[in-house]
Amino acid sequence: LDLTFLRTIPGSIGGAVRMNAGCYGSYVADVLTEITICTRAGQIETLPAAALNLRYRQSDLPAGAVILSAIFTAPEGDPAALAARMADQIAKRDATQPTKDRSAGSTFRNPVGHAWPTRSPNATRPSRPRTAAPGRPSAIRSAIPAPDGRMTHMN
Repeated sequence: LDLTFLRTIPGSIGGAVRMNAGCYGSYVADVLTEITICTRAGQIETLPAAALNLRYRQSDLPAGAVILSAIFTAPEGDPAALAARMADQIAKRDATQPTKDRSAGSTFRNPVGHAWPTRSPNATRPSRPRTAAPGRPSAIRSAIPAPDGRMTHMN
């Protein structure tokens, strides 16, 4: 099955479904048929993909639900052609993203109109990296959202 677009997306299938993961013009919504979940109440339910209202990096997965399984329907493909496509995607990612450098995670630019809104009025922008003495690397700071929505910084 041609699920090659998932090759360069880190994480789990549950997370990919929850956030409608995608790249190279394909998204989970394009191939997802149904999921089985366990609700907070402990009930096992099967939901069709349409019930999730999948859209750019969002879904209407019930709050607290855990995805137990997902069924995908995708076109079949020649295994050698699919392997070549995945190798090409890895090469493209390596050529356009700092995959060999330390980073805080995925590096991409959201399409116009799909920037994340501020989580709370108390959120702050991450500070700029501190500069170091000449010849010494600067410290790297990452902004991490705290449970209450404030941004915290980690050196």
